[in-house]
Amino acid sequence: MKFFDRTNDVTVSEGILKFLKLDGLLSIRNGNILDYLTTDIGVLERRRRVVSDTSRIPGCAEIVEYLVKQLTYISEITKKKSVSDVEERSLYSIRQTELYMEIVDKTAAFWDLHGKEFESDDYRALFTRICEISESEEYRALKKGTARLIEDVTSVKSISVGFNFDASLAPYEAGVISVNPYYIESGTLVDRLLRLDFDNKNVSMAPLVSAKKNTRTEDFDAMEQSIYRALGQVFKRAIRQWEPEINAYIADKLSFLIEALPSFEFILKINQITARMKQAGLKLTEPVYCEKSERVFEADGLYNPILAMNLAEKGTGSCVANDFTFDERGTVYILTGPNNGGKSVFMSSVCIAQILAQLGMEVPAKKLRISPVEGIFVHMPSYEGLNAKGRLMDECERIKQIFEKMPEYALAVFDETYSSTDPDDAIELSAHLVRALSARRVKSIFGTHYHALKTRLSEETTDGVDYLTAGMDSEGGRTYRITRTPDDTASDGFKIAEKMGVTFNDLTRTP
Repeated sequence: MKFFDRTNDVTVSEGILKFLKLDGLLSIRNGNILDYLTTDIGVLERRRRVVSDTSRIPGCAEIVEYLVKQLTYISEITKKKSVSDVEERSLYSIRQTELYMEIVDKTAAFWDLHGKEFESDDYRALFTRICEISESEEYRALKKGTARLIEDVTSVKSISVGFNFDASLAPYEAGVISVNPYYIESGTLVDRLLRLDFDNKNVSMAPLVSAKKNTRTEDFDAMEQSIYRALGQVFKRAIRQWEPEINAYIADKLSFLIEALPSFEFILKINQITARMKQAGLKLTEPVYCEKSERVFEADGLYNPILAMNLAEKGTGSCVANDFTFDERGTVYILTGPNNGGKSVFMSSVCIAQILAQLGMEVPAKKLRISPVEGIFVHMPSYEGLNAKGRLMDECERIKQIFEKMPEYALAVFDETYSSTDPDDAIELSAHLVRALSARRVKSIFGTHYHALKTRLSEETTDGVDYLTAGMDSEGGRTYRITRTPDDTASDGFKIAEKMGVTFNDLTRTP
């Protein structure tokens, strides 16, 4: 089941997810979603079939969600077992066994109903293995042998506890009086007096309160452990005859399920994100994968899904989509335009499409042909976490680190890099950086407000460098359209000045 193996062969940092505002959207509890980024087109194609089956087949997303919930619970029980005493471990083992059996039985029943509808080889391998377990004589014998013990333990609905008090009414001893197959009902002393119901032991003399209410987590865990220890004492003789064999069976036959928990959660997360995008009315498409050596990125109608979802869910409009291509003439792009003109949003959309495609997801575009990359890198000025050397030194250090880590096939975006120094130095440093990106054939976008960078680059031969502009209308308004153009866009600032009335003529006009 190769799909359930984490690939982790793409360099992307957690900081990049935060910059792209994907950190919350792509978070999973039991793993790291970055571990599933891959350059392997075969894995991505198989994963696409898994994703398709999950959303297409009735009940499939629900069974995956059920697996995540139950296996997470089993994982938590396993952690508690590791720090528990003998009696507690025995009781936890029973609960583990019950959960595993529920998983096997429910999943096998689901496959019996829907198995013929699946196209994914990975799902087929998973469910076939579970069905083989459920149909084996060993599993049937296990269920039969443990059924009575599990029934006895799981039939416990409450326990009655007794306390002995000293002369000052301080409790100094406690013990289990009875293990009950019924729930204790909430009541008051007045209720019982009025009913003359002194012998009804399943009604408390005071209202029941939540065990977790106003209780610290460590105190609740201590109470839970004490209860498990007491129950373990009650059932220990029967459990100890049974526990070694069942633990060995779980380790041999069922451990693959808990190992696959992060992958189940990963697929569930993909399905939830896709469903949310479609519910918001967003256009998604399956990417067409090309070999990484082809360095392809051809997008029609590309947009930023984070912005688009926010706008759609708030009902405040739609997100502008753009066509964009990396090719031999444009491996490195200089992106200029007005502030708040959509430059950062556009660069984010390119990175997001690359990440989602390399997770095996549908992507936010009308069409996308794409080659996997081995690393995705982002640099933008940050006023946080500066070292003692100062901001420019900090920027230089981080850029050096990016180039040291950058593999042969990479995607990189630089947003207002070197804006911490004076314009002449910034243009010169930016020219060096752009030329280095071009020389290494890194698919990259360099966002800057220094229009003179184009003039500086024209002084030398720099293959594969082209220009993008964040557009403005005739009145200086933002269109958020990103166009590929060689035109000089230095007049953008003047359009804004005209619109705001701060040109020489405006400022010297007689009132």
